[in-house]
Amino acid sequence: VVIRRRPVYTVTFDANGGTAVETLTVDEDTILSLPVTTYAGYTFTGWDYDFSTPIMSDTHITASWNPNSDTKYKVEYYLENLDKSDYDLDHTDNLSGTTDTTATAIEKTFDHFTFNSSNSVMSGNIDGDGSLVLKVYYTRDTYQISININEASTLTGGGTYAYGNSVTVSLSSTNLGYRFLGWYSGD
Repeated sequence: VVIRRRPVYTVTFDANGGTAVETLTVDEDTILSLPVTTYAGYTFTGWDYDFSTPIMSDTHITASWNPNSDTKYKVEYYLENLDKSDYDLDHTDNLSGTTDTTATAIEKTFDHFTFNSSNSVMSGNIDGDGSLVLKVYYTRDTYQISININEASTLTGGGTYAYGNSVTVSLSSTNLGYRFLGWYSGD
């Protein structure tokens, strides 16, 4: 009686970006179970092997994926705070797009604020795990208050101020013989 040992073969898997699948060592004529792999932001479309076919040699099997078109990402909009020391989150847009494509934030208009391109991250790759956060920054506009009077008096309150600040303009003394009539802008 001659006993023959079946040949042993190595089966390797290329998850093609998905979670790793361990290499197998199997006997000839083994029918493999379908291995499981996952890939954030992608839909599994199959392996390039017919798993109803027995293994007859060393075999390399590769996974195929399609990117999801509903992968989440965020765009955060920041406005400079009143003392111009930092930025505060104004609002967040929760969006979705196709995995591994480029998302671009929309530049919005905020009254009395100016888009700050140097601090902003306007585009990025939509990662399958939904971790992309684009950040758009706006600096607070400043305004110059100039005070002019017809006669010599002591005034305070002129200068440059950030939008939203409260400013008190005061006339602390007037010339003798004159009566203060009020503040005017223009004529």
